[in-house]
Amino acid sequence: SYNMAPEWDAVKRGILHLADGLSGSWEAPLKVHLVPFPSRQDRLKKHTAISPSVLSQALSGLRPLGACGGKDLDRAMDFAVRQVPWGKNNRRLIILIVNSPVAGARSAERLALSAAKKGIEVHVLSMGKQGPDERNLLRQVAVVGKGFYREVAYRQKVFDLRGAATDLYMEGGRFF
Repeated sequence: SYNMAPEWDAVKRGILHLADGLSGSWEAPLKVHLVPFPSRQDRLKKHTAISPSVLSQALSGLRPLGACGGKDLDRAMDFAVRQVPWGKNNRRLIILIVNSPVAGARSAERLALSAAKKGIEVHVLSMGKQGPDERNLLRQVAVVGKGFYREVAYRQKVFDLRGAATDLYMEGGRFF
């Protein structure tokens, strides 16, 4: 969603780094399916990559747009669990990177359970725009999906009326 725009470059680098780590610097075969799920996208589609250059190119072609809500999360998870061609002998992971409120997600836990039954782990990286109930939902999705839940800490610069800058550090909707 557009909420991810300020962090988009860091998210892309993180996806590339994660793929590099999972594949042992691309020594082991790896297939990455990217499934963006903004609300302004009528039909979900996946972008498949089997090498670092193809993954980088696929990520370069994606742009944050629209919003993302609970129904969009449900739709993306349903798509990933049912329509992505999962290999039989491979490790299978769904990694949800979420930076938009997901209130209204009605099927996420059920879909995480369905994924777990198929041997697909569901991991969640929460990037701060969720309220306590939404964070609890995403945490539960990861638990049911036999994955991990992590909240990303980040810095935001704010300015007072005189223009003096202050750096705020946040994680899970809390300042520290």
